[in-house]
Amino acid sequence: MIAFSIVQVQIVLLIKLSIIIPIPTVAAAFSATTTKTTFTTSSTVIGRHPTTNDDAFHHPLHRLGLTPPHHNHYHHRSSHKTALSSSTLPTTLPMSESILRELDTKNYVVIPNYLPPNLVSALREDIAHLRSCNQFKIAKIGQDSTNALDEGIRVAETCFLGQGKLPDVPNGQRETLYGVIEGLRQTLSGNTALDNGSSPNTVAPALDANLSELLYAYYPNGGFYRRHLDAIPQSVSILRSYSLLLYLNSEWGEGDGGNLRIHLDSGGDEKPDGEEDNFVDVVPEGGTLVLFRSDVVAHEVLDTVKERMAVVGWYNRPYSSVDLDSLASGEDKVRSMMLIAAVGLVTVGVVGLLV
Repeated sequence: MIAFSIVQVQIVLLIKLSIIIPIPTVAAAFSATTTKTTFTTSSTVIGRHPTTNDDAFHHPLHRLGLTPPHHNHYHHRSSHKTALSSSTLPTTLPMSESILRELDTKNYVVIPNYLPPNLVSALREDIAHLRSCNQFKIAKIGQDSTNALDEGIRVAETCFLGQGKLPDVPNGQRETLYGVIEGLRQTLSGNTALDNGSSPNTVAPALDANLSELLYAYYPNGGFYRRHLDAIPQSVSILRSYSLLLYLNSEWGEGDGGNLRIHLDSGGDEKPDGEEDNFVDVVPEGGTLVLFRSDVVAHEVLDTVKERMAVVGWYNRPYSSVDLDSLASGEDKVRSMMLIAAVGLVTVGVVGLLV
């Protein structure tokens, strides 16, 4: 797989875009895309059936008026009642090699007490403040022209985060969070402990800091998000390598619902016919970190009976020639090319070449 340099991608996309649509049209579409989405201090999702625009990409794509594809204790409740012990999980920010190996072999890992209580409390207060300032939006599902509100699949609110976002509502603890997120990215990016996975001879992907996605997710009493994957082929979301969840809830009880359900069957958005139920339920206890492979781990948020809060994010690998070909081969050629351009060029100043 050939990775494109910035200059190469600029040239390829400018040529392809100029063939499909006039340069002035492209320039107009990109005129609002100069803000960089990056976590370098110290970023929810999916398409088809359950898919969202939030976890979905407050990618540069939203600034184009496009909607790319679309996010303690933990108990194993399944027909294969395998016990999962949290006793070996670290409770500090550094991530041990054994935890990385667990992520590599199981495609997910749960780490209780990853964030300290004072930071969890401060971020929970930040969510309350941002909601009072009308910074949260109703979460939708779908991608491109199919993006729509569907309360049969998802009931939640989201607020996109990242350096340069929410300038009118600054918060120092949010900046601390960005440092945690970037530190995790650096740990995961190209880490040899993640080389094997479920496919032999694979190499851990490098993760592009400029393409990280991050948001707050707020589920009201009665909120939920049905089963889905976070990365779907032939969409921009396929760049997602790892999904992350950091829970911010206080005193979560068994009767509060709202567990994250990680599905261990072979299906994606839906369970395959003939397979038995097989899943892990994760209690969304404050401070708990969950990491999982975006392209293979189907998951859902079960109905909650009280307010449920989390940080949701995705680490994206760089785009490649394969991605360019895949995204450019869809039914809507113009839209596909603009999606590619938005992901690949908005953070490196191509707008300056177009206008």
